[in-house]
Amino acid sequence: MHKQIIVMFFLTYSIFGVNSNVYTQNAWTQKADFGGNERVYATGFVIDSIAYLGMGLNVGFGNYFNDLWGYNTINNSWIQKEFLIGVERMLSVGFAIGAKGYLGTGINQTDSLKDFFEYSPNMSSIIELPDYDIFISPNPTLSSLIIELDKLSTIKILNMKGQCIYSKTSEDKKTKVDVSELPAGVYFVKVIPKEIGTNKNVVTKKIIKM
Repeated sequence: MHKQIIVMFFLTYSIFGVNSNVYTQNAWTQKADFGGNERVYATGFVIDSIAYLGMGLNVGFGNYFNDLWGYNTINNSWIQKEFLIGVERMLSVGFAIGAKGYLGTGINQTDSLKDFFEYSPNMSSIIELPDYDIFISPNPTLSSLIIELDKLSTIKILNMKGQCIYSKTSEDKKTKVDVSELPAGVYFVKVIPKEIGTNKNVVTKKIIKM
């Protein structure tokens, strides 16, 4: 009889004691409200310790959004980030690979969309992924770069602060750029096709000056 009581005690403790502790840990805690307007069908991704959320639709007013917000888990706050350079949308797809976020597709008031964008938190910019590529060699380099292009373009070099320190318009599809006077470090080559002249189809690549 005593053995049966002991067994029943341990069974009861296992069911109600241990599990109740699990339920205590598995709980919701309210955090800071989203920094943007109310919406549904938003899109998000996570880079390091920052969660990013944006796009979507305000059902009451019928407004579509192209804003992006970052949530800091450490100080429980939202900070507005760079707007998407594409049109407002909802039901888009978002994900992160390494230190960059990717977002695209979805629908807006009139169309289904297939454009796609890359977000770089370190440069605080969103670029549309192009339908062409550029080739840069040698990289790393000591003195000069050879940039091979599919289209005649404006070539810019940016420092780590995003400041343009060099700009040149290509005259053919293979351009030599002298970087011998640049201090050693990391830079970004930004190529803007002539027929575009905006952020659409801009290619940005990292280079290392030795």
